[in-house]
Amino acid sequence: MSKKPEEMYVELGRQIKMARKNKKMTMNDLSQKVDLSQSAISMIENGVRYPSLATLAKFSEVLEHDFSEFISTPTEPLEKSEKVDIEMEMLGFQLVLSLKEFKSDYNDPEINTAVRQTFVAYLQKLFNKEEFSDELKEILKRTIKDTLDKKQSEIDKLYNQINE
Repeated sequence: MSKKPEEMYVELGRQIKMARKNKKMTMNDLSQKVDLSQSAISMIENGVRYPSLATLAKFSEVLEHDFSEFISTPTEPLEKSEKVDIEMEMLGFQLVLSLKEFKSDYNDPEINTAVRQTFVAYLQKLFNKEEFSDELKEILKRTIKDTLDKKQSEIDKLYNQINE
């Protein structure tokens, strides 16, 4: 039984993600080495976008992964409970949103897959919009600064108590 294209995209994405993680690379690291945006890497890893053969060759080279494994089609079916993650890396932090609990009133796997992929693509675009990204970076910087200031205040109080 042959796989549907969307199942093959998800399987390939999982292979690429696993190879990247085995090399202890971030999406940002990989995106720089293969000359793709972080958003494109995430969409490929989440099965929303399919890379060209030239891009697969770059992945193979950078990740030191057998090219033939990327283009072969595994025969085992995807589990219905298989989770799809959306990853976002920023300022040295990584956020993973899981769509494992995707629920639908429709009993049609093709509709559910299409809707899930639309959600993933939309969220990925939202996360990678420059204005959203810049705003989020500023919020994260403020959060980190406020937390560090609070910790410094607690350390100063403790230090003063010890020296009294």
